[in-house]
Amino acid sequence: MPSNILSTNGTTTISTNIFYTVGYHGGGVISTSTYGPSLRDIINSTPTEPQPPRSTWVNPYRNCLTQRRWPLENDIRIDRPVDKFVRVRQAIYTAQERKWCIREMVNYKLHPAIESVLRNNNHPADMHQLVLEWPHVPKSESGVDEARVAYTQNDDKGERDIQTVTSLGKYLKRHWPDLPDHVLRDFVMRHMGFTFELWDTTYKIIESVQKGPKSCMQWPSLDDWNEHPYCTYAPEYGWRAAVRLDGGKRIVGRCLVNVTDNTFVRSYAHRDDGYSYSDEALEAWLREQGFSKASDWGGHKLKYFKVGYDFIAPYIDGSVQSVDIEGNHLFINEDGDYLCNNTDGRAEEHGCRCEHCDSRVHEDDLASVGYHSDSSACRDCISEYFTYVYGRRGVQYYVHNDNAVHSPYDDNYYDADYISDNNMVWLDDGDLCPQDDAVHLESRDEWHHCDSSDVVYCEHNSTYEHVDDVVELADGAYALEDDTWECEIDGAYYLNDDADKMVSLCDVNNKTEYNAHEDAAMNNYDVDLDDVATACEEMLETTEAN
Repeated sequence: MPSNILSTNGTTTISTNIFYTVGYHGGGVISTSTYGPSLRDIINSTPTEPQPPRSTWVNPYRNCLTQRRWPLENDIRIDRPVDKFVRVRQAIYTAQERKWCIREMVNYKLHPAIESVLRNNNHPADMHQLVLEWPHVPKSESGVDEARVAYTQNDDKGERDIQTVTSLGKYLKRHWPDLPDHVLRDFVMRHMGFTFELWDTTYKIIESVQKGPKSCMQWPSLDDWNEHPYCTYAPEYGWRAAVRLDGGKRIVGRCLVNVTDNTFVRSYAHRDDGYSYSDEALEAWLREQGFSKASDWGGHKLKYFKVGYDFIAPYIDGSVQSVDIEGNHLFINEDGDYLCNNTDGRAEEHGCRCEHCDSRVHEDDLASVGYHSDSSACRDCISEYFTYVYGRRGVQYYVHNDNAVHSPYDDNYYDADYISDNNMVWLDDGDLCPQDDAVHLESRDEWHHCDSSDVVYCEHNSTYEHVDDVVELADGAYALEDDTWECEIDGAYYLNDDADKMVSLCDVNNKTEYNAHEDAAMNNYDVDLDDVATACEEMLETTEAN
C-alpha cells in the first residue's frame, strides 16, 4: 500500500499532504514532485485495508455527476470515464486541500454536456485537469446558457473566485481533441437551451411547416389547412413532425420523420438571413432518440386525396419523388407514374412511356428509334427487339430486328431498306457483302464474292462470268459459250471472231489427212498426224501468202 494511504481503526483514509505534490495548471498539465506518488497513482491504487461501510459515507454534493458512493474493494480500478471522474472528484473532496474547488463542486452542477460526453464512454485527454476545472453552466442576468461553459483556469483564479467563460464547442475540443468534429457538434447541439417535441397529428404536422422555418412548402395564405399538401403525411402511415422550440415556444427547427422505420430525410432550421439550412441540433436529438437519416422516402405511403381528375401531392424531399396510386394511398417508389416535385400541390406524370411496351420509364432510359428518331423504346425493349444498324446515308440508328440484316463479311448490321446507301450488295447466295469485295456478272445481272469459285474472268471482253456460262478456249482462256464455236475436227472451242481462218485451216487439214491416210493404205506404213497438221499449217500459210 502506498505510504500516503494510512490505516486508522480499521478504516482507510488518504493523507492530505499528497495533494501538495500535485501541480495544477490551466493548460491541462498535472505534474508530481519527488515526494510521493501523483494523484493518478492514488486513484489507480488498490488498497489492502477494508473500505468504510457504504451506509456511513455521506455524499456532501448530491447534485454532482452521480450519487455513487466510495467504490467497493472489487471496484477500485475503474475503466469507464464517468466512474473515473467520480473517483477523482471524491478524492479531491476528501483531501479538503483545494477549498475553492470544493466550493465550485457544491455550488454548481457539472455541465450536462460534459456529463453526456463522459456517459458516452469518451475519455478526456486529462481527467484530473477536467475535474479540477469543474466545468458548469454559467449564470447571467438573462438566466443560464448551456451553450457556454464556465470553469476555473488555475489555483490563483480559484482562490480569487474567478471563472472563465467560453463556448461549449471550444471547451469540448480542448479536452477531447481526438473526437471527430461532427460528434462534438452533436453534443453541443443537444445543449443549446432548446426543447424538442414530436408532433403526431395532421394539424400539428402542417403547423410545423406553416409556422416553422422558411421552406418551399410554406403557403402564404391558407383558408383550410386540410388543403395543404402536407395533409397527405397522415399519422396512420407513421408520419410525425419533430420540432425544435426556443424559450418562447417558437418553431426554430422542423423535420418530417416516419416512426415505422425511425428515419428522416431532411431538416430545416431558422436563420436570420431567411434561408433554411439543416438543423444540426434537431438531427442530433433525433439520433439520440433512435432515428437515422435516409436518402429518400422510398417504400412509404401517403394519404390519397382526389381532387377532380387530379390528387393532392406534396413536394417530396429526397432522391425518390415519384408515386403510384394504390387504392386509398400513394406509394412512394422510384418507378412511380407521377412525379411529386411541385410546391403547389400538383403532381406531374413521371418520365416517359416506351412506345413499344407502353411502360413508364425515366427519360434517360429511353433510346430513339429510326433514322428520324421519331419514336423511342426503353432499354429492355432495345436489348430484346431492336438492333443498331448502318442505315440511310450511312447514319447509325436502331431498327426493329425484323429490318436488320447482318453481313458475315464485315460483321456489321444494316437497315434492309438502305443497303445501297452503305455501298453494300446482295450476293447471289443471299449474303450481304461490301461492294468492293464483290463482282457483278452482267450476263446474269448477279453479284458474287470476288473469291468465289463460281466466277471466272473472260479476257476477250474483260468481264466476270459464271463458270456455268463459259467454255475454255483452245488457248486456255475463257469465253461465254455464246461467243464461241466448237471445231468438229479437234473438238476445241474458238472465238467466233476467228471462224473464217479456222475453217480454211480445217479444210486443208481435212484434205491433207485424207490424202495421208490414203497414201498410208497403198504403201502399208503409218502416218504421223502431227506431221500432217504441221503440213496443213504450212500449206495454209502458203495459200494466204498467194
